[in-house]
Amino acid sequence: MNKQPCPRCQRECVASEAGNQQARPLRKSTNGMCLECAATAAILALPSAGTFPPEAVLLPHIQAQFTAVLRAGLADDEAFNVDWQRVVDNWGLPFPRGHQPEAI
Repeated sequence: MNKQPCPRCQRECVASEAGNQQARPLRKSTNGMCLECAATAAILALPSAGTFPPEAVLLPHIQAQFTAVLRAGLADDEAFNVDWQRVVDNWGLPFPRGHQPEAI
């Protein structure tokens, strides 16, 4: 098991080499972010991301829509594993080089 700090929030997380290469927007890797920071990047990459406050991700219907996005993208994790309060708390943290949100 390879533990390392998330490059965005510094939370210790387990890095995995067994990611699905077709997974998008969330894919396990040895040099990626924690699940919450990766989820934030995926949300910010959506065209409508700028139209709602960060607290909107706490709403069940928003989480259900994110679940659908993850399933359609064959993501390596499930939305129910995301700590949504951490997403809100860390929303304004900058993304390090190489980890900026990309359009999905």
